[in-house]
Amino acid sequence: MAQFIRSVATAQKASLKTVAVNTTSLQQNMVVRVGHQNYQVIFDNNFTSYQLQKAQLISQDITYQD
Repeated sequence: MAQFIRSVATAQKASLKTVAVNTTSLQQNMVVRVGHQNYQVIFDNNFTSYQLQKAQLISQDITYQD
């Protein structure tokens, strides 16, 4: 998970402190927050690459893991 968070921070040109996820392990369709923007994460079959798709949350009542 730490490597994934570092990768997202680097790709988004963001500080590690601004990246949070809604789970403690890599999962298809997990949510990652970078600053104030939320993204749905789509992994390939081997979890070796990912895409971030902007997401709008229905409820802001979500617990993120720093």
